[in-house]
Amino acid sequence: MIHDSVFFQGLTLEIMTTKFLLKSLVQDDEIRAIILQLEERPDHPFYSQITAVKRYLLHQDLSNSNSNRKRAHAITLLDREHKSLTYTKNIMMDYLCTQWDSQLLSNTDSLGKLSMPDSANVKDLVKTRSSMETSMFFRESHRTDDTNVIDFLHGQGSRFMTFRSKFENVPDMCIDCCAGNDNPEHKLFTCPKFNGHQRDELIKCLGTTDQHYYRLLFLFSVESSVKKCFRKMVHDICNNSDGDDCYIAKS
Repeated sequence: MIHDSVFFQGLTLEIMTTKFLLKSLVQDDEIRAIILQLEERPDHPFYSQITAVKRYLLHQDLSNSNSNRKRAHAITLLDREHKSLTYTKNIMMDYLCTQWDSQLLSNTDSLGKLSMPDSANVKDLVKTRSSMETSMFFRESHRTDDTNVIDFLHGQGSRFMTFRSKFENVPDMCIDCCAGNDNPEHKLFTCPKFNGHQRDELIKCLGTTDQHYYRLLFLFSVESSVKKCFRKMVHDICNNSDGDDCYIAKS
């Protein structure tokens, strides 16, 4: 997760740099000349930014079926028409989502076999652009509820004794049922205190209790019912548990 976060920060910075250079290539002849000079200097410290622009242009060429080039370095900025250097907000967002999806899928492959429904396919599921149409958080939702949902996605909250026991002298034991391995999966799917209609609905919506897959499903599902059902279950657990996130409680 930390690796993904660092990757996303780097990708966001790359997108900002790419947008700046594309605008400069079209709108400012003086800066365009400097950029074209840098293109001839692979040893220059800023050459990586030139390569980032070429990666974007290669992506666009392949998306438009206008090129058989397979490598970014085969692109020459000097030969590009101004039209091919322009972009819209939607085009750049599509590019960002495509790169992010590739990173997520590469990590998903390393997880091994997931316990998914027979009809499910991770590669079909991880589509950031489509999932953005179905909000994970709502304007009218309470900030504490949003924080709790995030806690249940990454599992690194003080309400989970498995995580908390790594830093404090406390047993890894569920406060609600005294079972071991008190993590998000235990609270969501097995803790007897939270048996009931809401859990049945959640499992029905998800079709699995696999710790990796249900997170992907919540993040990327285009079905609002999945995200709402997950939020309701988290809300019920946090309101009825004998324990809480001690750091949120103190704030």
